Formats: sequence, structure tokens, C-alpha cells
Amino acid sequence: EFTFSGDFSDASLRLYDSKLDAKNGGNIRVLDSKYTEFSFQELNSLHFDSSFDDAVQIGKVGALSANSSKYTEYTADGLWKSLNFPSSFDDDIRVRSVGSTFEGLVFDGKYSDLSMPIPASVKYEVNAELKYGKLAFPENALEMTYYKDKNDETSLKARIKGAAENAPKLSIKSYDGAIRLE
Repeated sequence: EFTFSGDFSDASLRLYDSKLDAKNGGNIRVLDSKYTEFSFQELNSLHFDSSFDDAVQIGKVGALSANSSKYTEYTADGLWKSLNFPSSFDDDIRVRSVGSTFEGLVFDGKYSDLSMPIPASVKYEVNAELKYGKLAFPENALEMTYYKDKNDETSLKARIKGAAENAPKLSIKSYDGAIRLE
């Protein structure tokens, strides 16, 4: 068990069946983690090379990402930059609020759920493909380029009304997961 009572800068970690409680930090890279509980107040970024059955609680974070994640619960009260999960399996990812400096999302999940309500002030583009999944998004605020919902498969390309060419991009692929953007 690790407890950091003050602020810290950058760190690189490899943990197994541990508990880490820290306040504010810079850029944290977790090379490999299994069965570990993480608790942070505020970080610039938190990146997992590999996460397995962890529990992650963050007050505020700039960028949250994992190259490979299985059976992990992520909760962030605030996210101001990006979310990147290119290989998520049976995870539960909850972001309670997204800041106006949001830059984008990459998510490819199987049996994983993602809840990230994006405020109306953040204009973005979305490209989503789901099979046996659910997608909740602000339908009235979107300009659809492409939408298909057939045989338990949903494909969507759209942008929030008023989104500029350089708007944040949301790339979502999901198999049997629930995605909530509103």
C-alpha cells in the first residue's frame, strides 16, 4: 500500500494487488497492473500499458488512457483533454464531466460500458460502430452524415450543430456495450 500526502511529479509503476492513494500529480504511466486500487485527486495524465481487474478513481484528469484493459472500473469526476481506450474488454468507464478543452475520444470495447456526458458547449464529430450495443447521444443536436440501424448493428457518422472542421473527434467501436454521450 502506497500513500502520498503531497503533490508529486511524474511516475512509472508496475503493481500487483496493491493500493495507491495520492493527491495531485503529473504524468503517471502504469506499465502493468493487476488487482490494484488507485485513488488520485488530480493528474495531468494517467496511462496504463496494461490493466487487469483494477479500480481507478480520479477527481480530475487531463488525459486518461489504456493500451489494454480488462475487467477494470474507471471513474473520473472531471476530464479536460482526452480519453483513449483502443482495446477494452469488460471494463466500466465513467466520466462525470468533460471540460471545454476536450480534444477527443478513441474507444474500442468488447462488453465494455462507457458513460461520458459531453456538455452542449463542446462541439464534436462522432464516428460510431456498434454491434449488440446501445448508444445514447443528443439526437436533436446532431447533423447526421450517415446513420444505419439494422440487425443489431448501428453505424453513425455525425457532428454537433456548429462544430468546426477541427472539432474534437470521437471514434467508437463497441461490441455488446452501452455507450452514453449525453
